[in-house]
Amino acid sequence: MDTLVSTVQRSVDAQMATNHDLLRIQAKQSEISYNLQKAKNGLTLVSLALKSAIGDTSAAEIVAVDTIITINPLQDLDEDISSRPEIQLLEKQIEVRENQIKMQRTESLLTVALLAGYTYYGNIELARQQS
Repeated sequence: MDTLVSTVQRSVDAQMATNHDLLRIQAKQSEISYNLQKAKNGLTLVSLALKSAIGDTSAAEIVAVDTIITINPLQDLDEDISSRPEIQLLEKQIEVRENQIKMQRTESLLTVALLAGYTYYGNIELARQQS
């Protein structure tokens, strides 16, 4: 948000944006900051309430065990994407398009062959009638 505010501030200085745009972004930034502080305060209050409920008087911070996340890097990544369903679907679409092209060529060649045959046959008829 800080980057966005500085970018819009430069745009306002260059008269490419209005102060209204800058104020809207600053208001949203303040709202985000407020909600973050509100969440932190809520965490502190819940922690104090839990300590009070269990009778803990120490100043140590409570850390829930099930919220600690350990991420292990993946070792066996398969770089072959040909088995992905999206790729297989795209390959089938390519096959369908190629078959459509072949059918169009067949229809065109059939039309050309019929026209050429008709013209050739018609020329023979004309040659006989002239003799």
